[in-house]
Amino acid sequence: MKKLIGILILLLLVGVVININNDNQDNQKEVVEKTENEDSAFDRQILILQEDNNDTAKLLATTINEKILSDHHLISEINNLDINDYDLIIITIVVLNNNIDNTIQETLKSFDFKNKDVSLLFVGSDEISLLESQASTYINNANILPGLGLTSEDVNNLETMNQFIDGWLTSIY
Repeated sequence: MKKLIGILILLLLVGVVININNDNQDNQKEVVEKTENEDSAFDRQILILQEDNNDTAKLLATTINEKILSDHHLISEINNLDINDYDLIIITIVVLNNNIDNTIQETLKSFDFKNKDVSLLFVGSDEISLLESQASTYINNANILPGLGLTSEDVNNLETMNQFIDGWLTSIY
């Protein structure tokens, strides 16, 4: 009888050890899957489109390009790019009186963004809602993500500019 009880206790212990081992393997799988998913978020192919002939737009595009791995082109080159190569498109635009230049509007209007994520960085206004609303009427077939509006004062203070850009990139990247 003692041997039978001893065998039952031994089997019970083996069962507990096997369950603990299986739980650990499941947890390890979950951690690996989470890590792979988190890594894939950083594998996004990013395109930065910068307004032509504008030093401020170039400064912003260069600043972003230093923070995240991305390709950097002028807006006028958009028709020469294969949009399928990118998951996220960031467009830097300088605005005047809360209006986007007609040439930029027409260039973007003629392009199909193929349901890609698009985020806009405006300089010269912090009226982001107004500008995003305008932009959504001529950025065709895109998933518009939250944008960022910077004033000239924000851009002139590099520390402030970097803080705004870092926070914004965290929200879209």
